Amino acid sequence: AGISTVRFVTNSVLGIFGLFDVATDFQLPQHDTDFGETLFVWGVGEGAYLELPVLGPSTTRRTTGIVVDLFTNPLSYMVDSPEQYYGTVAAAASGLSRRGRFTDTVDSILYESADSYAQARLIWLQNRRFELGDTGAASEIDPFALDTEGF
Repeated sequence: AGISTVRFVTNSVLGIFGLFDVATDFQLPQHDTDFGETLFVWGVGEGAYLELPVLGPSTTRRTTGIVVDLFTNPLSYMVDSPEQYYGTVAAAASGLSRRGRFTDTVDSILYESADSYAQARLIWLQNRRFELGDTGAASEIDPFALDTEGF
């Protein structure tokens, strides 16, 4: 929290109200987190793997985090419509950009594997667990397990 606060103040003061990212020049690392990560730190179980329309792959814990992040976004309370949706539109555009960059990999998973759903699920869960730093024995994934884990 301290580093994020220093980044915010640095970019607000020296970066002309955040127009420029000068905190990176000062070697202040950026932390991209979500409420799903907070729930992980608090010990909330992962839950089932989900494929959400438009949002893509998720888990029950991450989906709860997405909903909380949506309602705790200060832009939705401080900025008039339609400007409050700029962040959402930017995130969607970023997702489409990532899909374009990894088209070959995604296509190989979808069309060249025996079970594309299980393969995509396995890859996504391993990546999410890596991002969260989940290195315990619980991070092992059984590709043959049912999706009802945690219920």
